Amino acid sequence: MPIQLTHENAARISLVQRTINAQIKYVPDPEKYGRLDLWEIPDEEGDCEDYALAKLHRLMKMGYPREDLKITLCWDETGTYHAVLSVDTDAGVLILDNRFSGVRTPKSCEGYRWHKRERPGELYWEDITAWNQGR
Repeated sequence: MPIQLTHENAARISLVQRTINAQIKYVPDPEKYGRLDLWEIPDEEGDCEDYALAKLHRLMKMGYPREDLKITLCWDETGTYHAVLSVDTDAGVLILDNRFSGVRTPKSCEGYRWHKRERPGELYWEDITAWNQGR
């Protein structure tokens, strides 16, 4: 069952979005680790998937169910492959992205081409290209 988007839950999710974005300095994996891609919960610096992992873990520590928190992949408006955290709520999907200060919806992420998102506890990722329709 998706998270109820009460005023309190919306405020807590928004706080996690702003806090993690402010705490972590963006540093691409090749610069930080000397390799193309490494997914880690960041300490002080990281790239897009690291921000998403930090938000995922923070929300889980706050008691939000893992099945409603999903690493989500897309191409941004420049064509760069990008990771965000999506949160399933009873009011729809919310996007927590290191590139934006506030919480967004998939449709409000202009120029993004959505690709797939994880299915916690399963071996495959869900195709979400349908999110690209009706823009």
